[in-house]
Amino acid sequence: MSSCWPRSPWSSSAAYNASQQLGAALGAALLNTVAAGATASYLASAGRTTPAEASVHGYTTALTVAFGILLAAACVAGPLIATRAARRDRR
Repeated sequence: MSSCWPRSPWSSSAAYNASQQLGAALGAALLNTVAAGATASYLASAGRTTPAEASVHGYTTALTVAFGILLAAACVAGPLIATRAARRDRR
């Protein structure tokens, strides 16, 4: 947003907002699909299980996938963060 034109901060804000909303919607849909798939496969493979146990398994699998995505994003974004000392040295 720092490189947008001075007269159009609203358009860059709208683009940022739209991309954030789209990412959240796609992320929720992806994790819901993972949870539903894991629940269905657990119900099909486990002999004597309750739907509640299968749901817990599905949610656990979805949260594990979400943690993996978060960890990967942190590994990518971590080196990009500039500290005060690094910014001072670049001047």
